[in-house]
Amino acid sequence: MSNTTTQAVLAVAQAQQDAHTPHMPDTMPATGEWMPADQSLGVWPTIREHIVDMVTHQPRSLQREIGPSELGTQCLHCLVKKLTGHGSGQIRDVAWLPFIGTSVHAQLERMFGGLDGYETERTVLVGNLTDARPITGSIDLWDERAAATCDWKIVGNSTLDDARRHGPSQQYKIQASLYGIGMSHTHPVATSCIFYLPRNQPKLDAAWIYETPFDPRPGQWALARARLILTLYDSIRVEYGPSIAEQWVNAFPRNPEHCFHCRDEAQRKNPADLASLIGTKTVDADTRALADSLPAMPRALLNVPQADYRPQPNNPTTDTQPEGTMS
Repeated sequence: MSNTTTQAVLAVAQAQQDAHTPHMPDTMPATGEWMPADQSLGVWPTIREHIVDMVTHQPRSLQREIGPSELGTQCLHCLVKKLTGHGSGQIRDVAWLPFIGTSVHAQLERMFGGLDGYETERTVLVGNLTDARPITGSIDLWDERAAATCDWKIVGNSTLDDARRHGPSQQYKIQASLYGIGMSHTHPVATSCIFYLPRNQPKLDAAWIYETPFDPRPGQWALARARLILTLYDSIRVEYGPSIAEQWVNAFPRNPEHCFHCRDEAQRKNPADLASLIGTKTVDADTRALADSLPAMPRALLNVPQADYRPQPNNPTTDTQPEGTMS
């Protein structure tokens, strides 16, 4: 075929393509063509209100009792408030990112729900804080063949990067341990899995996988710490009265490094100082003032509950196991 013929064929093909390709204007269209100038029609506010209402009233948002996902936190301030019933429970805005995670959980539950060898959302008893206060949790996925509890974490890029560098957070490790404790009441448990699935990446291969032999000791430590806090709180309330007990609760330090709630509070109070709080375990002026004005004994007891799980290598019941498989 000659160059002239080839050029003619290409010209005809280009003309046909142009005829079926919508023409995009060189300038922005006027109001009313395809871009509104404002939201004066008022459709979105009502739609948004429905979304906020549904998100904030789903079961995960309405949970009031502390669960396995919170018992391992390194933020003593929020842990003590939740355990003693002093949490505000106030929702300032729709928790959109957690809702995305909940939605992905729901789809994974649907997909695995019909497969042999898997059980989704298995409710287990992980322990009791008191005889009348059981703590239950819902395991995302139980792999019967592997005897493994699996926990989905739908996370952004920064959390993925942090997990790759440092491994799972204490909170997530303890949550996995507690799930294993709960499942071990009825089934042998071999493995604890935490699957970090990317929220902001185009491919599932960006996921980060943590698998480790099941170890009940981190979960047992978290339960013991929670019971200790309740015992101390009750002792202070009986000896000093409910007002001092509540002051003791509020005097525990916040941890904006590991606690999104405290990070939001720090940003709300003083956005300029937020950066200086990240990476620290400092107390803000309000909690420091509360602690300083406590009687001597309650003030000293602020130092008893520990924020970090530190197994003792010389104790045969707390020897550490090898780290899990990470990829």
